Amino acid sequence: MPACARHFFLLLFLCGAGSGVPQFAFAATTEIEPNNDFSHSNLILCGDTVLCANLSLGDFDYFRFLVPGGDSLYCRTFACGNDRTDTYIVLFTDDNQIIVVDNDSGPLTYSTIGVWVPQTAYFRLRVMRGDQVAGADSTYSLSVSSRTPLSEAFDFCETARVITSMPYFDEGDTFGKADNIGTHAPDVFYLFHQPVQSDVLLEVCSESFNARVQILNYCMGGYGDDASEGCLNGATLITYGLAPGDYYILVEGITALDFGEYTLEVAPYYPECPDPRFLVLFPVGGQPALDWMDAEGAAYYLILQSPSPDGPFEHYDVSPISFYIDPAGFSAEQRFYRVVTVCPWSR
Repeated sequence: MPACARHFFLLLFLCGAGSGVPQFAFAATTEIEPNNDFSHSNLILCGDTVLCANLSLGDFDYFRFLVPGGDSLYCRTFACGNDRTDTYIVLFTDDNQIIVVDNDSGPLTYSTIGVWVPQTAYFRLRVMRGDQVAGADSTYSLSVSSRTPLSEAFDFCETARVITSMPYFDEGDTFGKADNIGTHAPDVFYLFHQPVQSDVLLEVCSESFNARVQILNYCMGGYGDDASEGCLNGATLITYGLAPGDYYILVEGITALDFGEYTLEVAPYYPECPDPRFLVLFPVGGQPALDWMDAEGAAYYLILQSPSPDGPFEHYDVSPISFYIDPAGFSAEQRFYRVVTVCPWSR
């Protein structure tokens, strides 16, 4: 997808009409580069759909998610728009043991995996190209689901609700939750990844109780910034220049008698992803080559093309470096190129 702000929204998923399986909401999110190795797996929720991820030649995409025990896990890739990308998926345990692989069990050249999960555990999924053909389709979508959604036991930091997309909005309730740290009030935890240094807005709004919000640098400790005043009876916190890394958000009341319903908004102020500079076009081995200066913070670059200098420009290919040779070569018709930087914090 082009470099633009990521959006969080809800869809309604119906698992087998007439099957007696309940309806539940899940998040539609996007891939976050770099996620091409085990240690950089994208954190998503079981029930999420990743829309229009990209697989360039030789690329891997990794995703990590928690699956409830005593349930079935279903992972499937499917089309993004009109693309027909050939995918190959591998399901791993969290310690890198292969469970099952699939190439073309899904529709067309897409993939599907279904396994029984006896105990609640984290899993990782690798998506890769089933072909290595230059110029072939490269986008796909991915759904990860179980027959029943995970319980909302996020009053422990070990089972914090993972924020998979920014900006983020959630409605919650601290009633009946445990008191782990901070004040004597019940508390809940969220986990988010900060891909680049930026300011971050956290806002907790509540009409039910006097709330506070705090950023933790690690599970159950590393106290960072906090606020206890702001929206309604809640709190508004702007943390300036938050460094890249993983952080926990703690939402709780001021006293033991402060608990109830709340809303949470997380809105980072990510910097603009820089445009490529000094783009030049020249022949290399009888093929058109593009060269430009590295853009600071770039994860990869989108190559767009159009038969007209005024566009419209359409997605053509992806380059992991600031150099690209068009494998299609020169054609009888003119072809105009445009290069767009994609940063880890932009989509």
